[in-house]
Amino acid sequence: MSTRKKLPLGIQDFAELIEKDYLYVDKTEYVYRLVSESKLNFLSRPRRFGKSVLLSTFEALFAGRRELFQGLYIADRWNFKAHPVIRLDLLGIRSESEQVLERDIGQRLKEQAQRHGLKLSSEGCANLFRELILKLAERDRVVVLIDEYDKPILDHITDKMRAEANKKFLANFYAVLKSVEKKLEFLFMTGVSKFTRVSLFSELNNLTDLTLHPDYAGVAGYTDSELDHFAAYLDQEIDGFSGVALRTRIKTWYDGYSWDGITRVTNPVSLLNLLDQKRFAPFWFSTGTPRFLIECLRSEQVAIPELANMEIEEFSMDGFEPEHLDPIALLFQTGYLTIKEVCKTANGTTYRMGYPNFEVKRSFLIYLLANFTDKKPGQLGVAASRIGRSLSAGDIEAFCQGIQNLFAAIPDNIFIADREAYYHTVIYLVLSLLGVDLACEIQTNKGRIDAVIETEDRFYVTEFKLGRAQEVPDQIKARDYADAYRLRGKAVFLLGIGIDSEQRNIADWQCVADP
Repeated sequence: MSTRKKLPLGIQDFAELIEKDYLYVDKTEYVYRLVSESKLNFLSRPRRFGKSVLLSTFEALFAGRRELFQGLYIADRWNFKAHPVIRLDLLGIRSESEQVLERDIGQRLKEQAQRHGLKLSSEGCANLFRELILKLAERDRVVVLIDEYDKPILDHITDKMRAEANKKFLANFYAVLKSVEKKLEFLFMTGVSKFTRVSLFSELNNLTDLTLHPDYAGVAGYTDSELDHFAAYLDQEIDGFSGVALRTRIKTWYDGYSWDGITRVTNPVSLLNLLDQKRFAPFWFSTGTPRFLIECLRSEQVAIPELANMEIEEFSMDGFEPEHLDPIALLFQTGYLTIKEVCKTANGTTYRMGYPNFEVKRSFLIYLLANFTDKKPGQLGVAASRIGRSLSAGDIEAFCQGIQNLFAAIPDNIFIADREAYYHTVIYLVLSLLGVDLACEIQTNKGRIDAVIETEDRFYVTEFKLGRAQEVPDQIKARDYADAYRLRGKAVFLLGIGIDSEQRNIADWQCVADP
């Protein structure tokens, strides 16, 4: 095995990565392009995706620390002239009130001033910000780097009044940047959400949004070729996989994030933890799934089966207002959905969305099912595996009884008004966790099939019905829903599942072989 550098687990400072000889994937070609071609920039990416390391790289570059960049792409292309740098990280800022927000940001600005040997005298963080920039500009043009710019809004996204108040506060604070724009050498802001076309950035109307820019699709995360940097770690067996099989499994579990529909990147935190712990697990997902996402999906009555493959208009990608949350934009920006394909038409651009990879899809579906059934995620994973084994074995009675048992344990207060949609959602979530191929709401020339379940040796053309299931297979036959699956080399079965809305459970089922 070749010599290995240390894995940069939890290291978000570029200088520390280089000085302590951690493994660093060179992103300075992107850095060089940005500092050469663009002045005011914004980038949205999900949490734990390398945004802080990127900002730290800009910080070291504009501090003139040439020695840190030896051997990197930018080393012989940049003059490394030092500029005064303001680095503001809002990750740890408290924001439960305007007064607290004012105090905490103000304290951060005073710390930045102290680092530059300055003392500020203004009142209010907006005035402090302006004063700091103007005083530093007496030395040279100023570089401003802002990390997690939207944290005070996202922390209160389910409290619309607080979120809106924080948004207005931050809009006033960021407006300072417009008033001192001529004093700036470079501005880079990062966050999870995109508010660039709403009032938060109304003053910074010339801010370049890099989020969907095809030239920067690989600026965060690891592209397929960049995985070669980890060759010394990949040249071993991990969790029973090695060689090409290991690479394939990594792509299945952790790859697939895209912001242009072409470039795919692997999640950094998941890959690093995999190589360190030598096991496949939902590392990124387990760092925290905001509960407000689930609440938003339920309150907006989003059709969960459609999340796996949906198409949206371009304007839906551009962010949201706290008072009008768009759940799809929210899922995309937070990393639970990604761009599968960009479709250009005469009417504009649309995006085909879906889950980026196995880690996100399975973990998110378990999390959703736990919320819909009031059960613990660990219990549901075991139950789904047991139900899945029954289906693979062709034991439809055990399969349906397993789903019955799940419904029977759901508390009364969990059920929602649109019961048919609720039942369909829960059954869909269970089926999606079984490790079988599942397609839902399939449109044919004779109607729409509720679901088609594909196992190793058979297809189940499936319909759900409120009431008894006896006549369902006959309906499937009458509409010839099985026609598309008869010549695929597998047995075809027609499965009807009846749901009793009074009992809040599966009433019966009928499964017959396709004639």
